[in-house]
Amino acid sequence: MQFIKHILSSFIALIIFSIVVLIGVVMMIAVASMDEPVSIKPNSILHIKLNKPITELEQDNPLDGLPFLSTRAGSIGTLQLLEAIKYAKSDENIKGIYLEAETIMSGYATIEEIRGALLDFMEDGKFVISYANNYSEGAYFLASAGSEVYLNPEGYVEFNGLSANMMFFKGLFDKLDIEARVFRVGEYKSAVEPYIRESMSEESKEQISEMIDLLNARIISGVALARELPENKVKNISDSMLIRTPGDAERLGFVDSLLYRDELNSLLARRSGNEEKPVFVPYEKYKQSITKEEESEDIIAVIVGQGEIIMGTGNEEISAIKLSAEIRAASEDESVKAIVLRINSPGGQLMATDIIWREVTLATLKKPVIASMSDYAASGGYYICMAADTILVQPNTITGSIGIYGIMFNMGEFMSNKLGIKMEEVNTGEFSGIMNSTRQLSEAEANIIQMQVNKGYETFTSKAATGRGMSIEALKAVASGRVWTGSQALKNGLADLEGGIWDAISVAAEKSGVEKYTVKYYPEQESFLEQLAGSADQDMEEKMWNELERTYKGIRQVQYILKNQGVQARMLEGVVIE
Repeated sequence: MQFIKHILSSFIALIIFSIVVLIGVVMMIAVASMDEPVSIKPNSILHIKLNKPITELEQDNPLDGLPFLSTRAGSIGTLQLLEAIKYAKSDENIKGIYLEAETIMSGYATIEEIRGALLDFMEDGKFVISYANNYSEGAYFLASAGSEVYLNPEGYVEFNGLSANMMFFKGLFDKLDIEARVFRVGEYKSAVEPYIRESMSEESKEQISEMIDLLNARIISGVALARELPENKVKNISDSMLIRTPGDAERLGFVDSLLYRDELNSLLARRSGNEEKPVFVPYEKYKQSITKEEESEDIIAVIVGQGEIIMGTGNEEISAIKLSAEIRAASEDESVKAIVLRINSPGGQLMATDIIWREVTLATLKKPVIASMSDYAASGGYYICMAADTILVQPNTITGSIGIYGIMFNMGEFMSNKLGIKMEEVNTGEFSGIMNSTRQLSEAEANIIQMQVNKGYETFTSKAATGRGMSIEALKAVASGRVWTGSQALKNGLADLEGGIWDAISVAAEKSGVEKYTVKYYPEQESFLEQLAGSADQDMEEKMWNELERTYKGIRQVQYILKNQGVQARMLEGVVIE
């Protein structure tokens, strides 16, 4: 028996050792491959496959695709992708782009920015050919910009307009004997509605309806222009969902032909001038071939903030500590001539937001600060942009939501009735237990919290009015928590110019008076080993939540409720548009 145990333990040890060695070898190969020069053959086709979430900045991960080694799901960075498309336009070895996208994991402002880059790429006669087994609404909007669009003969094109739906928790709270006490300013600040209502208010329904109508109109006009179809025809196709089969998509002019992948490869070979088969260069590989121009002494710093705004140092949120430090460092660096603040955020904690706003305000005293809004720059996301010298938006950016709210949860009856837990309170003063979540607030306590929320709203609106050069009355007329599209924000004075990141950089260069400059992105990317090891300040609980968030949308809602107490500058996050 001991002999068998010895054999088994030796065998297991051998397996573990082999796995460790294998991992080590793969890591060494992967790290070494990062430094290998990438040469592009003539008549190559840049293959862009949008099969990951699209974030503002991506982290290079050479082990991507190996689940047992990967430390994160991975993403495609908007800024790096735009840079690659721009570089490919002047690359003589790149004949065209093969775009493969079925579902785009981003907002419509990002889609439109990438779409604009593809249209610019084709200006000198190069092609963009799109192919998919199926197209979601957003994916087709992007694909329609291409010179040719193809679809699998058994696939489908989703083109039936946008739908917004919102989850409400009041019924659940009632069953659990949980009371949500809400404090807010602004009838349009509907982020609190899931906790106190079972349906949308008229104000919420009004702003969401108007928002998705404008987004949908933008999609329809873009598709009509790209596919050379009458706009009223495209609208009718969308409203009546006339594309129900692959044949419908071809007959109505939404795709050029129905092809299998091997047929597409033959077509791509002909388009690129290769007789036998096309030469593809994956985007992940192509970006390593980009040759940087000789660095200028003058730098335009693009500082990126994406996610919810928090005080701490989370890796997937906007940390007030980290982002403020980046802005401060750029403002104090004499080689940095201007700052572009790239924001993609629905907002977050009020104090964290105000700390970042202060740093932006101080930076504007030293050099130009230009705000570039991505998919979202709403509520707290707008707050940190409003001190900038110039604000640029995309037509589909979701912005505004200038409002404040707070929530207190009374868990007393839940604990008593459902869990059998009794709580008793002893205080030194009348308001010592004001933050106690196991009983109802007294009216005096509620008045104090409402006063704090009112004060937060006055702070938000007065700073916004100063930043935008508006009277407080004019600013409040477009505030009240109302959400706007980028196009609306331009009309009502909440933004200055329409444009994406390259437009923002051009404005920054013009305002700083520099002609030759180097663009640098911040925060700087972690090294591969740092990514593999993960952040030392991210504890196990936070990592667990991050993994659950990626997998279960419902759990995301639960976490959102738990952290939503206190004064917030946050937009209506619960709305899902699809």
